[in-house]
Amino acid sequence: MMPAKNDKKSNFVFDTKSIDLWDDGVIILSPDGKVFFTNKAWKHFSEKHEPDGQCKEGSDFFAFCSENPNINSKEKTKIIEAGIKKVICGKKSSFKTEYSYKYNGNIGWFLLKVHPLSSETPTGVLLHHIDITKTKNKLIESEELLNDVCQIAKIGGWEFEVESGKGKWTPEVAKIHELDPEIPTDTDFGFTFYPPGSREIIEEAIKNVIERGRPYDLELELISAKGNHKWVRTTGHPKIFDGKVVKVTGSLQDISDRKLAEKGLEMEAMKRRILIEQSADGIVIIDHNGKVFEANKKFASMLGYTEEEITSLYMWDWDTEYTREQLIEMISLADEVGVTHETRQRCKDGTLIDVEVSGNGAIFGKEKLIFCVCRDITERKNAEEALINAKQMAEDASTSKSEFLATMSHELRTPLNSIIGFSEILTHEIVGELNDKQSEYVEHISNSGKHLLGLINSILDFSKMEAGKMEICCCPFCVGDVVEEVRATIIPIAERKNIKIKVSVEPDLTMNADRTKFKQILYNLIGNAIKFTEQGGTVSINIKQVGDMIHTSVKDNGIGISSENTDRLFEPFKQLSKYNIREQGGTGLGLTIVKKYVEMHKGKIWVKSQPGKGSTFEFVIPVESKVEGLNF
Repeated sequence: MMPAKNDKKSNFVFDTKSIDLWDDGVIILSPDGKVFFTNKAWKHFSEKHEPDGQCKEGSDFFAFCSENPNINSKEKTKIIEAGIKKVICGKKSSFKTEYSYKYNGNIGWFLLKVHPLSSETPTGVLLHHIDITKTKNKLIESEELLNDVCQIAKIGGWEFEVESGKGKWTPEVAKIHELDPEIPTDTDFGFTFYPPGSREIIEEAIKNVIERGRPYDLELELISAKGNHKWVRTTGHPKIFDGKVVKVTGSLQDISDRKLAEKGLEMEAMKRRILIEQSADGIVIIDHNGKVFEANKKFASMLGYTEEEITSLYMWDWDTEYTREQLIEMISLADEVGVTHETRQRCKDGTLIDVEVSGNGAIFGKEKLIFCVCRDITERKNAEEALINAKQMAEDASTSKSEFLATMSHELRTPLNSIIGFSEILTHEIVGELNDKQSEYVEHISNSGKHLLGLINSILDFSKMEAGKMEICCCPFCVGDVVEEVRATIIPIAERKNIKIKVSVEPDLTMNADRTKFKQILYNLIGNAIKFTEQGGTVSINIKQVGDMIHTSVKDNGIGISSENTDRLFEPFKQLSKYNIREQGGTGLGLTIVKKYVEMHKGKIWVKSQPGKGSTFEFVIPVESKVEGLNF
């Protein structure tokens, strides 16, 4: 125990040994503000963190504080000095405050408690420094977390004194009002932000909480200081003292986004309802048990039920294509991707209709629902069946026609061959001489017979192709030889019209293909060129190898073909003008057969033509055709 000294600086007694054992830092000040004693904890702290300006015994504490850069706030330094001096002078029985302190590059927090050491004034004081850094940091973290949560949730707090009406609010409440947080506020000022309709409600709520202690929780419209329209949720709770409401506290939250989303959902729901009710298709929603959850009027009427009746049914009450177990399995497998299928549904009166169902599953809350759009396709199915039947009838008729043509062609070829044969005998006067008139008649008979035989052969070939009985037989041959054979046959016809035939064939050109059909292709194309070329015209044949294909072109300077007619050239029984039919004759099958023969060899044919300037028919066939014995 240290005895008190007689001067004014030491009018107190204290136990230094006991104070040295404290974990907290302690400073004893004499009445004049000089450091009289520091315990071991403070000395350790001071030596470690204040090497240049230690707060040592005998030093001026107030000067130390004012000159200490580690105390973070000069304003706080003044508060500490004023508080200590008031205790020394007896104006306060004690004093405490918190202040931050910089050391080791970090910020620490102390709780300073000041106690007088005697009842006399002025008196010495004990400065008790308690390190509250950990507690303060946790509190700061909690406050920061709370602020973050409030900012995210757009929620803040407020309060006001009932007697004065004066209040205060947190920064988030000021932010919602779009005001400076430092602006003073009261209840009347707060009411001004609520538009008519909302203002009356909030005023009544405040009145009830003050007079009756009744809390409130409301959603109201608010107009901010900047004129922005918002929706807020506001709550108020009374603070009662001695049976009287003395303060009201509450919260304010910006719920504009939620209200906007709710309005959007309401609009979406309304649109969906309109779409469902106005839909031309039946719409039914099925729950996970297969029962109708909801259906529109169209679906009910489609099956002949009322809207009330349809909601009591299950899927298997109308679906005739699937069993109950199969339908339950379909429901369990349905997902948001959806599936479309066709089925038959039973109406209330027992009649059956064909229905196309597009369904997809979705989870609403905890319940799975299946959304089905049902379209009555009975008329479409009937039309499809009628088309199928008509197609089958047409195919049957076409087969019968082909068989008839083939039969008739065979029946006609036999007598025609005899007519042509005997006319040839007469022409060569094997059985006797003919006079000029007789020779002319026999020549007409022979020519007409040959022409008719050509037409019949074309019909017969086309019938074989349609019936799938046409075969090709490939073998190697010299292209030039085939061209020469065709040229020899066609020359007499060309000479009658004074048409020049020009031939250009790549030397020693050979190919592996059906020789007879290749010859027929050339004969038909060259014959057509001569037929549609005027007197004194020219027909050119050019054949060469390009890569692994044989390229052939037959060009004339005849009447030509318009572009709109070129696509019709290869259709069977098509001739492009009455003039052609009347003047040139033919069945309209020549180019059809040519195209078929080219395609049988895996080739391609096309035409270039201009009216009045002639036409060029071109086709390509592989050098090596590997389609032996193929039926078409």
